[in-house]
Amino acid sequence: MNKRWNMRQVDLEAGRRLAESLELPPLLGRLLLARGVSGPEEGRRYLNGGLDDLHSPWGLSGMEAAVERLLEALRRRQKVTVYGDYDVDGVTSTALLLKAFAALGLEADFYIPDRLKEGYGPNIPALEALSRGGSALVVTVDCGINSVAEARRAAELGLDLVVTDHHVEGPELPGCLAVINPKVSPRYPYSMLAGVGVAYKLAQALLEKAGLQERAGLLEECLELVALGTVCDVAPLDGENRVLAREGIRRMRATRFVGLECLCQVAGLEPRRLDSTALGFALGPRLNAGGRIGDPKLGVRLLLSRSRAEAMDMARALDAENRQRQAMERSGVEEAKRMARERLEATGDKVLVLASPDWHPGVVGLMASRVTEAFTRPSLVLSLHEGLAKGSARSRRPFHMVRALEQCGDLLLRFGGHEFAAGLTLEPGNIEALRLRMNRLADDQIGEEDLQPSLTLDLALSFTDLTPGLMKDLGRLSPFGSRNPRPLFAAFDCRLLPGTRAVGADNLHLKLSARQSGRVMPGIAFRMGPDLAALDLGRPVDLAFELGWNDYMGQRTLQLEVRDIRQDGPGQERKDGE
Repeated sequence: MNKRWNMRQVDLEAGRRLAESLELPPLLGRLLLARGVSGPEEGRRYLNGGLDDLHSPWGLSGMEAAVERLLEALRRRQKVTVYGDYDVDGVTSTALLLKAFAALGLEADFYIPDRLKEGYGPNIPALEALSRGGSALVVTVDCGINSVAEARRAAELGLDLVVTDHHVEGPELPGCLAVINPKVSPRYPYSMLAGVGVAYKLAQALLEKAGLQERAGLLEECLELVALGTVCDVAPLDGENRVLAREGIRRMRATRFVGLECLCQVAGLEPRRLDSTALGFALGPRLNAGGRIGDPKLGVRLLLSRSRAEAMDMARALDAENRQRQAMERSGVEEAKRMARERLEATGDKVLVLASPDWHPGVVGLMASRVTEAFTRPSLVLSLHEGLAKGSARSRRPFHMVRALEQCGDLLLRFGGHEFAAGLTLEPGNIEALRLRMNRLADDQIGEEDLQPSLTLDLALSFTDLTPGLMKDLGRLSPFGSRNPRPLFAAFDCRLLPGTRAVGADNLHLKLSARQSGRVMPGIAFRMGPDLAALDLGRPVDLAFELGWNDYMGQRTLQLEVRDIRQDGPGQERKDGE
């Protein structure tokens, strides 16, 4: 509650013309304009773009050298190791390349570092162990772009290194056989591929060069992994990512991966109804759980398993670890919020830097997301462990987290990431200096208005507009995610009905029924249970909501997924929406 509502300003006539040219309802024309689609041809690609619209993998710098070296390893029967990461993007990237290498007949193994003992990315002891174990070539996925010292050591060992990554590069690229990263490929038209998208491009080029075009079915099957990694890494769902995610989710609804089928079963999901929300909030967290608090290799083994019994055992193990992770996250978030409130009262920091020896390194990223969401400002959440501070950072516009960390490089042992998410390691003695410097940087970039919680709404609707037909129309804009959010609507002058109540563990959520324009709609407001006490059910409210399905006891009904409830709002948005 108490968020600022901003209604999108869209040219109604332009939206009508766009919808007419694409033979769509006028509402979809307005929503397309709001997502940056400016003309009919762009609209057709957005709505109907397919695999033929993907860019050639050969436009990525380093691709030719990487493919030639892999084919040489095949000819010479050399061992290749895929060096992955412990998150969903890294796990799916690792599984994808192993499937492609197996189809080629290439001897390959994989290595996932331990989050607690080794941390993110290639490390020198691991590379030395791989060299001793007979690996001649290491291919990184979802990591390595800033591993300059590690690449130098690999060269000393006579270990060839190919880096495939998608993170923001530092001032120096690793000196290795090839670096494949769309962010450092000036000829490649799209820079926002996830790590698994880059791995897919390498597999595509490798099979093409090897003359195995008949293995196109394998690549199409691998799109399921691409969709899962792309959505769970919160990569933008525009451009190529939109095509990859949409095609992958479509195939996942009839998945050929035994491991994914079993993961759906333990999560209570029907594969035929999978969407980006299910991937991001149900499958992803379970697949992530091994890397956060358990065995980081478990996710890869699950995705590659061909035994249903074995896969079900692994899926159940990941589900149990995920429940444990949830409990750890809940307790950590409450403590972090308490520390954040104390810090804000004392200093009013625009960037929150929080640290504790009680927080598990596997959940600090999730905690940082919760803190940033709750206090509408960037946050760095650090776990103090074995003499080091290791943690995750989350940000929001206009503060570019990685660029800010670059300006604190002398205080850090290592860091890397994206504009809005990063990881870092430093000595505990530098935490206070990091807090002070990050806030000096923020003072120049973050205005007071940027710290106010706000929502951007697409348009106002009446409850009478909310039909299964509308849901079908909205589905044409999917998959939803970063840069392609689910449409957010406003409904004004609603009445909350008796029976509206807090539900769930600790009464965290709000279950409601609302009446407007003579129609009653059920709804759920996640994490808004505590706000019930502040609402006067006898007076009208405005609702900000997404439209969704509620599947219960075999029945599917429309419901409001409420993002905000406003009572006694300023009224200007109401006028604009009428």
